[in-house]
Amino acid sequence: MVSVVGSSGKTVSVQIFGAADLVRKLEATKLSVMAGLSRELGRAGQFLAAEVQESIIGNRAEPKSVKTGLLANSITVDVSQIDNGVVTVKPDKQTYPGSGGVTTEDVAGFMEYGTSTTEPRRHFANSLDRNEEEIKERIQASVGNSVNISFNH
Repeated sequence: MVSVVGSSGKTVSVQIFGAADLVRKLEATKLSVMAGLSRELGRAGQFLAAEVQESIIGNRAEPKSVKTGLLANSITVDVSQIDNGVVTVKPDKQTYPGSGGVTTEDVAGFMEYGTSTTEPRRHFANSLDRNEEEIKERIQASVGNSVNISFNH
């Protein structure tokens, strides 16, 4: 409530109603937007993981990575940071049998960045580059244009 004392000494007051209701509605809207964002981020992660798998097995532009069934099957979506708006697509850490300890994480790095004897295949980066706009559109369609979407790779 706002009170103003006039020149005659009388108090004039103005009350504004509905602010509490507005705050409740904004909080409900925030919760709804966050739920939609989390749901769509999870879907985007699953979509991107499938694209990375398709790339590894040779169904996308990158050369097929031979003998990498274990790598393709190890691609997972980490949603442990989804409340912070972060979803990570990565290989889970499995050890190749008879490899002396080489893991799917190791092989993913070799494939992504290359080695002294192999060219990079860029399964992760290229899959994201190919699908970045579609993922952004999906997320923004679910929560509106109030969310700024960016990617790290």
